[in-house]
Amino acid sequence: MDSGRLPVNAGWLGPDPEIGLNLVLAGPRRDARPRYALSLNSAFGGANTALLVAAA
Repeated sequence: MDSGRLPVNAGWLGPDPEIGLNLVLAGPRRDARPRYALSLNSAFGGANTALLVAAA
């Protein structure tokens, strides 16, 4: 969030016509100022976590 860059959306399979998302697909988006970042993680055995952080 400090660098002002948004990474490419990994695992994108195709558009959903019911949801209008602003996806980052061609390469990292520069000069973005995201207020929030969400990290979703999953592991073997059902260990799942979600971390949401906000910019100060």
